[in-house]
Amino acid sequence: MASRKAALLGASLAFTLAFASYTPTAQAFIPTNEMSDLSPEHWAYQAIQALMEKYQIVEGYPDKTFRGNRTLTRYEFAAALYRVMTRMEEMIAAAGVNKGGPPIDIDRTDLETIAALQKEFRSELDTFRGRLNKLEERVNLLDQVKLGGAVEVRYRDRMAVTDSTLSSSPVFNSNPDREQVNSPARNFITRRDRFPFRVRTYLNLDANVLAGLSYSGRFIADEGGFLGTAAGQQATFIGGHFGAEGFMGSPLYVDKSFVNKQFNLGETSDAPVMNVKFGLYNFSEAINPGTHFKNHFSGESWLGHGYGLVGWGGDELPTVNQAQQSGGNSAAYNNSVSRFWVGDINASRVDPNSKRYNQAASPAVSVDFKWGPLGLFFGANNGSFYTSRQIATQGNLSGIGSVSRGNIFGTLINADATVGNLDRLKRIRSNVLDLPADLNDGYGVVGVELDLGRPIGNDTFPVRLGVHGMDYWNDAAFALSGTRKEISAVVDIGTNALGATAQINSSFIGYDMGSLGVFANNVAGSGVDLGIGGKVALRSLSDFAAKSFAAANAGAYVSLPDFGGSIPKVLFAVRQSFGDTFGSEKGYQLMKDSGFTVSAPFKNIMGSHLDLVLEYNALMEGAFFSGRFMAHDLSVYSRYSF
Repeated sequence: MASRKAALLGASLAFTLAFASYTPTAQAFIPTNEMSDLSPEHWAYQAIQALMEKYQIVEGYPDKTFRGNRTLTRYEFAAALYRVMTRMEEMIAAAGVNKGGPPIDIDRTDLETIAALQKEFRSELDTFRGRLNKLEERVNLLDQVKLGGAVEVRYRDRMAVTDSTLSSSPVFNSNPDREQVNSPARNFITRRDRFPFRVRTYLNLDANVLAGLSYSGRFIADEGGFLGTAAGQQATFIGGHFGAEGFMGSPLYVDKSFVNKQFNLGETSDAPVMNVKFGLYNFSEAINPGTHFKNHFSGESWLGHGYGLVGWGGDELPTVNQAQQSGGNSAAYNNSVSRFWVGDINASRVDPNSKRYNQAASPAVSVDFKWGPLGLFFGANNGSFYTSRQIATQGNLSGIGSVSRGNIFGTLINADATVGNLDRLKRIRSNVLDLPADLNDGYGVVGVELDLGRPIGNDTFPVRLGVHGMDYWNDAAFALSGTRKEISAVVDIGTNALGATAQINSSFIGYDMGSLGVFANNVAGSGVDLGIGGKVALRSLSDFAAKSFAAANAGAYVSLPDFGGSIPKVLFAVRQSFGDTFGSEKGYQLMKDSGFTVSAPFKNIMGSHLDLVLEYNALMEGAFFSGRFMAHDLSVYSRYSF
């Protein structure tokens, strides 16, 4: 009965709204089209006011009335009538969805009254609808073009360091930086920073140009780029902290500027979708060869100083000078700590320009294809003209040695794309940090993913598998040894509530990598996040002898609840690194270095767009529990979005 009544009323209202040809005879009135305004005494005024009260239409003036007894213009009246008509349509539509529900309280008399009002105000309603349509077009245009940005201000103070002049110091008589100040390009263990303040301004432009065609751009002004006069000297001031390792550009530059065209290869919701991107960007805009699970292993506020977070360090600092005898071969070796630390659980090295310490945009083109759980990716870039590998080797990524390229583009037998400073098994001793790609020495990436966490029929199986590979264009295409090729694989099992990741990366010229991680977010609804993980660097995945292990580290974190944003979501993290071959060879250091991090993020301070992070990081020599502190850093990171 209710559904029949809803259908009857729906048909009646649709008819009246479309044609409004019925005029009730029960109500006498003066034709309103002969009047310029409507007074409170007019029948139409009283009728529309009664309808708004009956159907609880509260839009309009703040006091939910027509402002007392003042007269209404015809266009104001048309707007009020339009709201009543819209409300009735919503009520009937809702009843049509919920069949069998309670009857709709819309009297036929009300429909007749609306028909009469619509007939008398036909001209004003048409004009009002026209104005509304133009307004909607303008709103849609604003939605199509979004302009925003952010200003970041970072400050870091090295509060204390171990005195290198004392005989009890863990870096006694071996710290080459003890008389220097800390440059942003190199993380010396010194008493103070040369440039503790950093400021960067972002301007973001996103636009939906046509159906399925969009543009994305980000433009940066970096005060560090104003410093330095010689070519590449900007890297001395910018290096690493903002993810611009080896930067040699201007203070104003394009961080990304690309077009994306989406192709829907079918009419149904589960049909294949293909995206084609081209422009200036890095492949992080399209792929993630690492874990997709939420975790806090990459959450440090000042890049390169999250000493407690699992990752890899670079730019080694010797703590003890010694010569090491290994297998009858003499090799100079120093126990050391890492002065640069990047927290990240991911092992893949197939996209070096997208590393958190590189973030180098390149002229590129890519295609990603998704069909249900299946994903394919193809990408090619030409190397970045904002960064230089040679400059990067002089900063945080120093110690990698000389840099060279493959000989001839497309040569099938050339395998001379080597890098200096090889270890005893002829692998690059590069501190397991990746160099950015130079201009005209770019690379290609291909990948395939099977995400069974996506719906398959009515069931899901929470497993994601991914395999990605890369090759530099200037290296021999089919030569393996000595060429810059990487292949990585990832397995994610579970969900963001509780998930685990296992990853592996095979390198044809550098260290192989592996990582494991387990993450739990919002444990039992408490707001607590937990994570534990580790990474290992191997000289060869196929050889698990002691001589194959180059380094390893493990760590854990806990992130406390913020109780609805009333307090910061404080993060505590600890890390322990293990030395070459886990100390299994004579004289090698087992407990290499360790770290501790406390981070307190304040989000949307006082309801504004301002975020603030206070963070403490400590770097220690040897075992974490030994307490042999090297440096204490305090950083303040603020970001205002607009």
